[in-house]
Amino acid sequence: MTIYTDLAENICRGMPAGDVRTWQRLARTPDDRVFELMAGADMIRRHNFGTGVHLCAINNAKSGKCSEDCRFCAQAGAYATGAETYGLKDEGELAQSLAAMAETPVHRYSMVTSGRGLNPDGVKRIAGVLSGGSSFPQQYCASLGILDADALGI
Repeated sequence: MTIYTDLAENICRGMPAGDVRTWQRLARTPDDRVFELMAGADMIRRHNFGTGVHLCAINNAKSGKCSEDCRFCAQAGAYATGAETYGLKDEGELAQSLAAMAETPVHRYSMVTSGRGLNPDGVKRIAGVLSGGSSFPQQYCASLGILDADALGI
């Protein structure tokens, strides 16, 4: 056994998941031992979720011209990536895409937006559409950037 599988077995038994030093050691896993780390992670996944596959769908509700400079992202406005650019979709289009998921095997549906964060009206638009889909079997989530208390209406 390795530290990775030992730790995974302990986690599956409900034992503590280690201390800060353990997690620091895991974070420093050498490249040649990553597959051992993955084997431990797979043990935990199988224990908690089995071997089934969960499908998720993402609706890009606002695309392109992001002010953030994330070099890995095709939506960063600082780079000529060819990504389609459009503002936040209207409620009808968002609701239609949500309804289309009801007849699919998708487990989770997410609305995502480019940019640092949405304004309060945009957050209300997304929240309204997602709350209207409560009769559908999917779980919902959203990735809307950094939101402050004003954007959240609190």
